[in-house]
Amino acid sequence: MNASRLFTLMWGMIAIFFAVNASLFENLIQAVNIIGSLFYGTILGVFAIAFLFPKIGGKATMWSIVIVEPIIILLYFLEVREVIRLEFLWLNPIGCLLMIASAGLLQPLFRKETA
Repeated sequence: MNASRLFTLMWGMIAIFFAVNASLFENLIQAVNIIGSLFYGTILGVFAIAFLFPKIGGKATMWSIVIVEPIIILLYFLEVREVIRLEFLWLNPIGCLLMIASAGLLQPLFRKETA
């Protein structure tokens, strides 16, 4: 019961946050696409790794999420501050490709030694 109350409170706070900040976007569809673009590329990268690169393990993929997601958020805020010019929809393929590349590079660190 306590967990359900906590999740209800959390989602309520998220809903209030978006309701207050929704006026910053041109329309609701744009707001949903921007927020989704922050996470969709990373999620697509996880699925691409699972289906296309079965030799890449879970630890390398998890650490790639930890590395790539802040990079994607940083890219978005650099665009918002007009430091770089990058449409938000480009965050999806960038996130996916960064996930695949970083997981592939990290995999040798997590390879199990066999006797």
